[in-house]
Amino acid sequence: MQLILLNKLLPNKSIGWTLTNQIIRSATSVGANYRAVCRAKSDKDFISKMETVIEKADETLF
Repeated sequence: MQLILLNKLLPNKSIGWTLTNQIIRSATSVGANYRAVCRAKSDKDFISKMETVIEKADETLF
């Protein structure tokens, strides 16, 4: 919900659209990547996939 509110505050111009698209892509990929973590085939696979989740979460926060 906060993501939607944030995007409404951004300017309706090129920079706002660019930021909105990036934020939405990185934020929504966290959940999709976490689902992949839940299906990891090994501990090594789990760690690798979880690192991706963390990276995307950090990217969204930035």
